Amino acid sequence: MRKEDLTFQDYTGKTWWGDMGFEDRYGEPLYSYITFTSGAFTDHGVGTEERCYHNDELYRVYKFDWEIQNGWLYLYYSDGYTFIIEYPSVSGRYFYGTAEDGFEIRLEWVDGRSIRKK
Repeated sequence: MRKEDLTFQDYTGKTWWGDMGFEDRYGEPLYSYITFTSGAFTDHGVGTEERCYHNDELYRVYKFDWEIQNGWLYLYYSDGYTFIIEYPSVSGRYFYGTAEDGFEIRLEWVDGRSIRKK
């Protein structure tokens, strides 16, 4: 798949789980359950991210708008933070990309629903 071929149908309506490189204020790693919802066009929409600790305890829920520009995925969080995923791609049950800081993202599809235990 070429980067310009990535559209909302590759990852919307699904919940993805994994490490996006986030930590709490004490440096504890957080894992994300992130769900993308499609918009009126194939290059943007809205979403929700649940950040959790390794034991699945909920840290915080975030809302965001997303769009694809020049093959990159932009997440605009409601608190004003923008997270950019360079060269996002989907292969089978996995979503891949590189965060702006170089962190390699690998998320797994969890069958379109949250599987959080708590």
